[in-house]
Order: sequence, then structure tokens, then C-alpha cells
Amino acid sequence: MLEPYRRQFVTRRLNPRRLLRRLLTAANDLDEVAAGLPRLARDVMTLARRQQFAVNLRHQHLEPSVNRLVFGMMTSALFLGSSLMWASEAPPLLFGVSVFGIVGCVASAVLGYRLFRAIQHSGKLEE
Repeated sequence: MLEPYRRQFVTRRLNPRRLLRRLLTAANDLDEVAAGLPRLARDVMTLARRQQFAVNLRHQHLEPSVNRLVFGMMTSALFLGSSLMWASEAPPLLFGVSVFGIVGCVASAVLGYRLFRAIQHSGKLEE
């Protein structure tokens, strides 16, 4: 049913005239870039030699992602430390189990779940 349309689409995409026109356009663009490249390279080298070369980086909307990353790292560190305390039976003990180990593991589970829900609720990692 769609075969004639597919064949027509493929024939049009692989048309030698169209391919030649795209190739000539790409060659023309490459020629323009190659013509200006030595001057740009010389300008960059001159600025670098004079120590006037600077790179300015601008980030947009990274704060929520960084906050989540740091929160996740802190939660995982709390979990690791608490599980080590639990496994080594660090005092104080309650029924033979490290109190701080249990409390830390429960707290890290709650915090991890909160982070998971925040990411799931927003639909995106960066919000």
C-alpha cells in the first residue's frame, strides 16, 4: 500500500542531480571555511601570545541538576557510612544492631526516595 510512496521518496532522495547539488553546496561551504580559517587561527594565536585569550563559559539552568547531584551523593555517602556502622556493630547497640547504622540507613532511604520522587515528578533530571 505504501510501497509506491516509499519508492518515490527513495528515488527523489537519491536523485543524482539532488545529490550533486548538495555536494556542490557542501564544497562551497567548506571552501568558505577553509579560506577564513588561517586568519582566525592567526588571531587566536596572537591573543594567546599576548595572554589576552579568555574563554567565557555560560551555563543555563544547571543549578537544579547540580543540587540533585550533590543531594544524591550526600544520600549515598550517608547510606554507605551507615551500612558500615551497621555491619561493624558500632556502638551504641540495640538488640545487637548499631543504632546509628539503622537510623542512617533509614534516613538515606527516605532521602533517596524523596530524590527519586522529585525527579519522577518533574519528568526531567534538570528541573
